[in-house]
Amino acid sequence: MRQTERLHVLLLLVALALWAASLLGCLGEQAGAAKPLQANTVKTRRAFSVTVLGLLILEHKIPIPVSRSRLRQAQSLFRQQHQLLFVG
Repeated sequence: MRQTERLHVLLLLVALALWAASLLGCLGEQAGAAKPLQANTVKTRRAFSVTVLGLLILEHKIPIPVSRSRLRQAQSLFRQQHQLLFVG
């Protein structure tokens, strides 16, 4: 029983980390942090998901400006990217 509770806590932590990475990816996309990370020559479409972009921003320690208005815009973009999660 105790292992099951630990697994639930770990899964919750992973879900929160993925949510945070996705939100950071949305902020990074707004700030233009995705373009220098793209290896392909097509710069008009996204090469990474917002979650992967957020993880790359963390890995490369790219500074992203954060304000309340940018955070609201990122939340809106996050909702658009994950519409299926918010149906109902």
